[in-house]
Amino acid sequence: MSNTSKENFEPYLKEFSVIADNWFEERHSLIEFHQFIKDFFSPEKLKKAEWADFQSLGGKLHCFNSNPLAKANAFGRPNYPIDMYRDSFDFLAHGEGSVEDRTRKFMKDNKAYASKQLGPSAVSELLGQLFGDKYVSMNKRDESAVEALGIKPMYKRGDDFSARFIKFNEALIPLIEAYKRIVKARTEAPIGIEVDQFLSWVSEKNITTSKSDNSPEDSTLNQVKEFEKVDFTLANITVPLNQILYGPPGTGKTFNTINKSLEILDPALIRNHSSESEEDRYVLKKRFDVLVESGHISFVTFHQSFSYEDFVEGLRPVTGENGGVTYEVVAGVFKKLCEKAKQEATKPCVIIIDEINRGNISRIFGELITLIEKNKRAGELEELEVILPYSKDNDNKFSIPSNVYIIGTMNSADRSLTGVDIALRRRFSFIEMPPEPHLLVEKNVDDVKINELLKVMNERIEVLYDRDHCLGHSYFMSLHKDSTVADLGLIFQESILPLLREYFFDDWERIRWVLNDHRKEEKYQFLQTSTGNNTADFTKISQLFGDEISGKLPDRRWRINQPAFKEIDSYRGILNPDKPEDNSGGQE
Repeated sequence: MSNTSKENFEPYLKEFSVIADNWFEERHSLIEFHQFIKDFFSPEKLKKAEWADFQSLGGKLHCFNSNPLAKANAFGRPNYPIDMYRDSFDFLAHGEGSVEDRTRKFMKDNKAYASKQLGPSAVSELLGQLFGDKYVSMNKRDESAVEALGIKPMYKRGDDFSARFIKFNEALIPLIEAYKRIVKARTEAPIGIEVDQFLSWVSEKNITTSKSDNSPEDSTLNQVKEFEKVDFTLANITVPLNQILYGPPGTGKTFNTINKSLEILDPALIRNHSSESEEDRYVLKKRFDVLVESGHISFVTFHQSFSYEDFVEGLRPVTGENGGVTYEVVAGVFKKLCEKAKQEATKPCVIIIDEINRGNISRIFGELITLIEKNKRAGELEELEVILPYSKDNDNKFSIPSNVYIIGTMNSADRSLTGVDIALRRRFSFIEMPPEPHLLVEKNVDDVKINELLKVMNERIEVLYDRDHCLGHSYFMSLHKDSTVADLGLIFQESILPLLREYFFDDWERIRWVLNDHRKEEKYQFLQTSTGNNTADFTKISQLFGDEISGKLPDRRWRINQPAFKEIDSYRGILNPDKPEDNSGGQE
């Protein structure tokens, strides 16, 4: 459910009950829209729906009002045959299974459903209209309102949209019951649609009050102001000035930059909320967002096109009133942060550089690569200042304040530590972020222990390649107690197998070794060879090249065995060197 106190939202409900009739009268089109959705999704209508009908649906979804490009991608051209649209929307509205499962398939299984271009906002709006007697739509406006009301959905790390939607609505149950009692139904629309409008009113109310002198104490604006008042003793911060979190893909490097930033900016909060619980994560992420809003944290991702002009400063064209073009010196993200740090010398500032090793370090940092060293910072004994090449300000030479902290992340599969720019290695502390199978200890699919699955695959990878190319735990964090072999299969098909192909350069034999396919019964092998028992699936070499040539050619053909991803014994076989039938109660 959630951590919720009715004292938080009942005053809002009482205030809304006074103006509710006027609010809904001004928004009479809500009923018309709901009736349109109700008619459109009737089974009889859907079976006969034409392309123009779906375009009409796209035109009425509110989430597309400010994003015509998204609407065009979703409904602006026939991306799929019309039958796929009919079947997929019929499945969402009337299919078998829970709303959560149908939504997940509707959004993810793009081979079966024509919903590839429909994002969470659009799907949430449809769910709120289709099942308004039970669910409330969920968008950023609704989530901010729920937060203001003190309602905290019990999200878990790795939850996809479908899971978050259900948990969001579970958290609203006390609010809905209180709405029925205090406000009572004011329209013919389902209760979920009225509650959604109440959340819209709360959101508008908070935006208005946050701009006044009487802003709520927990508003972002006031949290920023409170942070400005905090006195820091920079000498007490023991975190390195420059650090890089490195490890294989999926080990939570970017995820942990939030914790590392708060170790610098709010160490007391980290000490009080250090568990892996979703409640503590919610508190930390909220605090992080406040510090980003205040300008004390900046986030940037390096890539091959990222330049000195983006990072430090560069020239940007400006069009004057007469149409003429001039060029102005514009500060980059790092220089802006340094300027703020100089203005607030007693407070630390943090820049997070994601994928730091993917950029050209020499070209991006330029002369600043020397200035980031601790003893070269402003105020230090070996302080260095430089004249920046674009601004050329001799009177205000540039230096890096000692209260600027740099946190980078580095994917070790892209480049090993030994291959990193020597200038970078000398100036940064490197903190390894290895896979953490223990975080998956409660995630089982049937009797397959996912933590053991990850551990044994990584041990094989270390033997066959190295530890820099292991598999991260985050690929499996979306699994939950009700996850099925189909969910696990999707992870292997979309994440694990493509990553292994990249690691081993399509060396199929080594990939088979990682997956233990060479010791499984053939139907449970993810990768099958042309020399196996299923030779009927491969054309004989003699037919391809003739007898004269075929005897001289080794047969290197492989294929992906799609049915194996749907069999739990395929995953048991990764763990167990014996054939699955020896430990699973027999096979048919």
